[in-house]
Amino acid sequence: MKLHLAKKIKQSFLGIGFLLLSTLIFAQNGKIRGSVINAGTNEAIPFANIVLEGTQKGASSDIDGNFVIEEITPGIPAEGELVITYTEQPSAYADGTEYSLRVPTYVISSLAFGDLGEVMVSPRLAPQMVGMGLLEAIPEAELLRLSDPDDADGDGISGRVNTVWNPETERLEVGRFGWKANTPSVRVQTASAFGGDIGI
Repeated sequence: MKLHLAKKIKQSFLGIGFLLLSTLIFAQNGKIRGSVINAGTNEAIPFANIVLEGTQKGASSDIDGNFVIEEITPGIPAEGELVITYTEQPSAYADGTEYSLRVPTYVISSLAFGDLGEVMVSPRLAPQMVGMGLLEAIPEAELLRLSDPDDADGDGISGRVNTVWNPETERLEVGRFGWKANTPSVRVQTASAFGGDIGI
């Protein structure tokens, strides 16, 4: 069995980040008990989502970073622990303003079934969704007006709208949501995720 730890990190591009350490303990009564902590400060990480891969079983860590996943077949150890550490990479903009980025390093340790050998780790961070629905309130004409594909105003930024098919209205509309703005509305984006991502 494999556990997947997912944590929404708001504004991580601004340097907000932390170390994630998941420690799992199997109890004899068929429960997985564990905690999610900051490996650098040893502080609890609340409201992280932990999912038992290949099942619909999971839990969220509480305010103290603890979680329990129940009704698990006992006696099967966790495959391992995933530790994420960040290394600061300071730099500066052209005007001298300093900033710092965090470069992540992923280590899979405490392997229960032997060495993994050469493996590729490909982590993904889900796009921020809070407030995205507000984009639907902006008139299409305003989005078209703001587009600047050839950088006509000379500010060094060019942008263009993506025109996509709306299966609800059965016409072409400006894309607003999803990867590269490939869906026109929150409703269509949600329906596409239900079908394409989780198979509903």
